[in-house]
Amino acid sequence: MQGGLRLVPPVEDPRRWLAAADVVVMPSRWEGLPLTALEALATGRPLVGSAVPGLVEAAGPGTGALVPPEDVPALAAAVAARLLDPALAAAEGRAGTAWVEDFDADGTFALLAGVTWGLVGGDGVAGVGAWPGPGPGPAADGADPVAVLDGEGAGPV
Repeated sequence: MQGGLRLVPPVEDPRRWLAAADVVVMPSRWEGLPLTALEALATGRPLVGSAVPGLVEAAGPGTGALVPPEDVPALAAAVAARLLDPALAAAEGRAGTAWVEDFDADGTFALLAGVTWGLVGGDGVAGVGAWPGPGPGPAADGADPVAVLDGEGAGPV
């Protein structure tokens, strides 16, 4: 490794940093919706990470490698394989770019809002009425989910 490792503080737009990376590594113990993984794949970088919920769904076939959580030797081997084989890394980067074209953040957030609404009372639990809008949840009708969850146009809360 000629360049070594560089840790940087949070940045507003990570695209330049991701594009400069040879491989993006996410040794997570847990993930929700791993936007960093999707951003890395969109920039054409292979992804090496832990096989945890969230990353398992974000990483597509041939986009990198997922290893057991906290398995440092497996993580190191997966990273080294991509650094030592630029053709493999490039192929996985192309696969990642193609894979994320099918992801729809707005649709995903609408689905999550609908599920959350159902969990917090869309069925009348704890005195909360049914979801007042069409479809699965707050964003289904174009409403702003934050405004809906803050009580603007949300029905009885």
